[in-house]
Amino acid sequence: VAGKKTDKERFAGAEYTTVIRAPEEGISPTLAGKRECCKVIRMARKRKRRLWLLGVGCLAAAGAALLAYTPLANRAAERFLLPARLEPAQAIIVLGGGKFPDESASDSSLRRLIYALRLHKRGLAPLIVLTGGDPERTGGPSESESMALIARELGFSPAVFLLEGRSRRTAENGAEAARILAPRGIRRVLLVTSPLHMRRAVGVFHRSGFEVLPAPTDGGPHLARKPWPRFWLAYGVAREGA
Repeated sequence: VAGKKTDKERFAGAEYTTVIRAPEEGISPTLAGKRECCKVIRMARKRKRRLWLLGVGCLAAAGAALLAYTPLANRAAERFLLPARLEPAQAIIVLGGGKFPDESASDSSLRRLIYALRLHKRGLAPLIVLTGGDPERTGGPSESESMALIARELGFSPAVFLLEGRSRRTAENGAEAARILAPRGIRRVLLVTSPLHMRRAVGVFHRSGFEVLPAPTDGGPHLARKPWPRFWLAYGVAREGA
């Protein structure tokens, strides 16, 4: 009969209507189950993230305690140290150790300078070469100039010093020192820097053609015995080992 639907058509229509029709009351059981499942997954992920952060925090705390309250950092520093060879030389080379924001020599630079002055007073070398430019490019005095100013204030004659104010890192210290000293025939030098820095610095100056006598400053950070100095020692070891 025209216009009359077959059983197949009626069945298809009923199925289509069932799929798109929303339940009259609340959310369908299938949709509610999916939402509950997603909620459980999110909670599990948050719990996993919290446990991971907790684990990382515990490891960091354990590592900090190990560095601060054990001689681990001291032992790690030993492989960077070289014994001093305080013998007569043609010159004493002092590596700059930085400046303060007011352009004055930093504690590290002062320690190296004072040690070099002591060696000079002992008659181990007639000439002191102060090295170090302006690493931060502040436009102020170089590291070598900051150290020379203090030496003059302490009464040392300017004739005792040669200044190298172009280098900005250890790799450049050796080349610039050679540029100044090679024309003077100076090859045998006492090298003054911090104990942790000494091994790397000696290698640089050897490659620049010098016979190097290590003269590490007294009271280096490898002697650290308290927590905070040991943290700084660990940082120095990491930097030298990088």
